[in-house]
Amino acid sequence: MIADNTSIIIKTMQDKEYLHNLKIQPEDIIKAVKIAQKEFDELQDIVNTFNNNKESLKDLCKTLKGHNEFFNAIYPEYNYFDLNYKSILVTIIQPIDENKNEKAIQLFKDEVYIYPDNISPVNTDEIFILNFNENIDLEEIIQKFHNEIEEELEE
Repeated sequence: MIADNTSIIIKTMQDKEYLHNLKIQPEDIIKAVKIAQKEFDELQDIVNTFNNNKESLKDLCKTLKGHNEFFNAIYPEYNYFDLNYKSILVTIIQPIDENKNEKAIQLFKDEVYIYPDNISPVNTDEIFILNFNENIDLEEIIQKFHNEIEEELEE
């Protein structure tokens, strides 16, 4: 079963050893998600500008210093490159239609890698991969996290 964003975030916030190794607190995980959402929105604005100016995916890749690029897709595949942007890693895609036309450049929202660069002094791998197609209700996550802590204390 694929976990949803809420359970992924809460599980990370509950992992005391992991948080200790990163030298952070559970609240820092929420901060990391907020920062990642802001950075994702910034990147979306950049992509929108490239689309509006009818600039190419290759130009975007070069401008943003993307990597792992593939620009020879045929329908139903898409051209893409990966991009480390501040504390996130995303794939930027450009679908190809049946007539071999390049469609609008998009951010691939299914897998957004979030790194703890902004919350931890420890250099490490991503803290988790979230699906930005799903709503991420941080207030609900904070509430569930605190409810589970209270339940643990009562036991």
